[in-house]
Amino acid sequence: MNQVLRADATFSTFPVRNSFGKGGKKIGEILYHVPRADAMQGTKNHKKSGIFAVAEKRVFKISGMRCTACSGNVEKRLKKLDGVVAVEVSFSTSLCTLDADKKTVPDTLVIETIAKLGFTAERFSETSDAESGGESKAYKREKTALVICVVCAAAVMLFSMTHLVPHTAGIVLQILFSLPVVICGRKFFTRGIPALFHGAADMDTLIACGSGSAVIYSCFLLAKGDTSHLYFDSCVMIITLVTTGKFLEERIRLRTIDAVKSLAKLIPESVTLIENGRAKVIPAKEMKKDDIIRVTAGYNIPADGIVEEGSGWVDESMFSGETLAVEKYPGNQVTGGTICTSGTLNIKVEKTGQNTLLADIIKMVRQAQGTKAPISRIADKTAGVFAFFVLTVSMVTLAAHLLAGADFRTALNFSLAVMVVSCPCALGLATPVALVSGIGRGARSGILIKSAAALEKACKIKYAVFDKTGTLSDRNLHLEKIVALQGFDENTLLSHLAAAETGISHPLAGAALEEAEKRGIIVPDKINCITHYPGRGISCIIDGTKWLFGSTRLLAENNIDTSQLPDAGKYSTIAIAADDRCAGAALFSGRLKKNAALTIGKLHEMKIKCFILSGDRQETVSAVAKELNTDGFYAGLLPQDKLQYINSLKESGITAMTGDGVNDAPSLAAADIGIAIGNGSVPAHDAADMVITGDDILSVCKAVTLSKRVMRVIRQNLFWAFFYNLLAIPLASGAFHALFGGPVLSPAVCAGAMAASSLTVVLNAARLKGIKL
Repeated sequence: MNQVLRADATFSTFPVRNSFGKGGKKIGEILYHVPRADAMQGTKNHKKSGIFAVAEKRVFKISGMRCTACSGNVEKRLKKLDGVVAVEVSFSTSLCTLDADKKTVPDTLVIETIAKLGFTAERFSETSDAESGGESKAYKREKTALVICVVCAAAVMLFSMTHLVPHTAGIVLQILFSLPVVICGRKFFTRGIPALFHGAADMDTLIACGSGSAVIYSCFLLAKGDTSHLYFDSCVMIITLVTTGKFLEERIRLRTIDAVKSLAKLIPESVTLIENGRAKVIPAKEMKKDDIIRVTAGYNIPADGIVEEGSGWVDESMFSGETLAVEKYPGNQVTGGTICTSGTLNIKVEKTGQNTLLADIIKMVRQAQGTKAPISRIADKTAGVFAFFVLTVSMVTLAAHLLAGADFRTALNFSLAVMVVSCPCALGLATPVALVSGIGRGARSGILIKSAAALEKACKIKYAVFDKTGTLSDRNLHLEKIVALQGFDENTLLSHLAAAETGISHPLAGAALEEAEKRGIIVPDKINCITHYPGRGISCIIDGTKWLFGSTRLLAENNIDTSQLPDAGKYSTIAIAADDRCAGAALFSGRLKKNAALTIGKLHEMKIKCFILSGDRQETVSAVAKELNTDGFYAGLLPQDKLQYINSLKESGITAMTGDGVNDAPSLAAADIGIAIGNGSVPAHDAADMVITGDDILSVCKAVTLSKRVMRVIRQNLFWAFFYNLLAIPLASGAFHALFGGPVLSPAVCAGAMAASSLTVVLNAARLKGIKL
């Protein structure tokens, strides 16, 4: 939703985030902005007649990027456009996420800017992407080009090393078979050389310079009549080996990050529609709201809906993390993508296509995979200047060998080797491929990670803070008893409490309504002057009497004596007052979630301190904290109180907040890492950095474990990338040969080593796909 905020508008102080950091956040259907100059100014073109235009986020699909330096160059160029607030280009997903004023920066300008860099771009569509299957045309072209390169390179090597044909004929055949390889690898030249002159040298630049130098020098020798040794074989082997490595790398990378397509495949292509009592098969995309569809055992449920008829068991592990199937019968909600393991269900469709929960999850995963973590900046900056460094070292190597008395051919060999052995791709891929793979692995375990930065920080958590009701304990509470003081009776208090809290999303309200229905008590429907006191309770007028329902704190604020109320002990309590007189209390109890104690125990094993922040009574929270053995607790808190505690903990270390309610949203947004429970409120989900799709609190531990594994792989990748280049460059330059009599590497061998280096990084990241959490 796009809005325009006037300069004199009253800005909310709600601590929220936008998709690129802490600045603005879409909470439900309302766009909040904090009163910060940097959050409001956007760009120099945003301020017009006292009105600030809110930038719109758009996503573009980019084709043709061959390494992370390509994505970095696109990102730098787009950032220079007036009207752009933020931009992130992910090589791993080939997506560009742009936050900009659409009038100042239209889609055509973005696409044209990217085209000038040698890439093609189009506005990304979730629908078209979900429908596209199989290998893309571009991928098939790459595969065809690779086959041509391999065949022609083998021919060139054969004619350069054997005497099967006369010498002159062999030279002609080398040139003829080299041409297809150069044509197939023309992208190295058409992108690499212009990038050099634009000050954005990358891997393509190094390959273009290396292979191009070999061709130019060979042509120079031919012009001189010196045909004793030409370098066409070096050129074709460099291009072929690098192309082979990039092709294999791309295949593994796509499989590693393919969590989105695996999620999309959960929706079947066809469904059984029940119409006028008859069943017929139709394409899933033709389903409409209110259609009745039949799902039998072994098939995926194609849409979100409600069971109208039949019963069965449904595997919801994808969303809930619960391995056991759940029984479904008429009136139960079902989610698209889950599997009917037994029975037959007739389901009334509520949401289809891009409106389903599964579609929301896919969008969230894709958005997260397109973000960058702080750790990636180190590799990005290094890779950005790496190509220029290598070109400089290559020239120095050439000069050094010539000054040392070597002939030009020998010096050129060492210079070309340096150019093609260096691998900026390994540096650039070390971080993003692992992060994208980790985010996909989390999605398959019911942990939706909204940003790569959140995944990186999770392994550094020092304090884990939990809300109580709905997070550590079941949200559905049970009314244990009603305590009525003199002059009042239990049924009257219960009926008025149920009436006041009808329609309110609160676990205590639901328990009161359930008990009233069970007792057959008539609930009044005429309620007037309803006033809400956030975190404390509610007041209203029923049959001419003013009632207060809430905490003893609320009653005390209204000068009502609560000393006659009995000690509630471990129960959650709603104090009740009528016409400024204490009338009694409702006592509720709830069970801890089955993995609550296990979660706290595992976090303690990870050296993470655990705390409970709750708006409930001191005695109730104390009993839960004692049972779970937490490091501390705070009770009777309002939303602003929770926020204050979160901010104070953040000063001492990385703090994670886990909650589910609307009142938790400010704390979730303020925490270093906000984790929302899947069955919680929409504001809580919007404010959080991670969302647990089910109700299993143990997923908090799984998120920390996943973060640690991902960061371990990233550190391994970065070490390998730096170590490889640190060793490979002096080895290829001949420094080890001159000093210690080490081996001499040919340019072709160096090209193979460079391709293997990138492949090693991607294969290491691929391990994350199958890790156990």
